[in-house]
Amino acid sequence: MTANPPQHDLSDNELARKFMEFSLREYDAHYADDVKQINRLRRRKKAIVDALDAHGPSARQALLPLLDHANAQVRLDAATYLKSREPQRAFATLRDIAANGPGVQRGMAGMSLYYSESGIGKPP
Repeated sequence: MTANPPQHDLSDNELARKFMEFSLREYDAHYADDVKQINRLRRRKKAIVDALDAHGPSARQALLPLLDHANAQVRLDAATYLKSREPQRAFATLRDIAANGPGVQRGMAGMSLYYSESGIGKPP
């Protein structure tokens, strides 16, 4: 595996674009049942969110437009990382995916809501 470029050198919008690209690739990996790729992409998305957080408290806002993306995985991932910053929009997105999304994303959104509502998980 090649080394990841330094994330901190990218603008917030560039980081959000990379986040979206990794989410789209994860969507494909779910339907190819490629668990190694899914895990790799999740680590890369987490590194992007960490880089956004290093840019300052409002930098995660760059993920907000992704809540309206056409792809359910992109919306799911953005909502997951925005729950603590934009809870109303993030939870509305998760509820929509849980009700109307494709199978894998519908299940993940439903579990995210269950964990949040029952106090099991803390937002990233």
